[in-house]
Amino acid sequence: MKLIIPTQDLADKIQQFKAEYNREVIPGANGLNSYDSIDEWVEHVTLLANKNSCPKELVPSSTFLAIEDNEIVGVIDIRHHLNHPILSKWGGNIGYSIKPSQRNKGYGKEMLKHGLAQARNLGLYEVLISCSADNIASKNIITANGGIYERSVDIDGTMVQRYWIALGE
Repeated sequence: MKLIIPTQDLADKIQQFKAEYNREVIPGANGLNSYDSIDEWVEHVTLLANKNSCPKELVPSSTFLAIEDNEIVGVIDIRHHLNHPILSKWGGNIGYSIKPSQRNKGYGKEMLKHGLAQARNLGLYEVLISCSADNIASKNIITANGGIYERSVDIDGTMVQRYWIALGE
């Protein structure tokens, strides 16, 4: 598996990835489901990756596509800091999603491992990752990558679990 930055050259593959979600929210995809144009989404995530072009109300983040056998199997977004009320409470530094048809194949664990290396390259020494308390697959992905449970928070009636992963210095 490799992580790559989204480009317009990958528009067809990104569209295929998006289509499996039937307009549902795609965690870690920076609003991909709400864009009619893949090119506009690529432009959006490109702007977010640079602190100078990132809109002031958002946090700079780097979005990557997880590629396996020339197919997008997942997406992962790494937020450069937690200086935002939602991110610091429950959103965390990293969000991700595995394409529905590619789940339960170990891609989530591997994608997060590569994502943690990218977070370290961005200068992060620890990351906060959260998931719904009933999302067993995500909890397993997080803990398999060293996630240490901190606490749960109630977000509008949904229990969200917070995990920290130390990345070293």
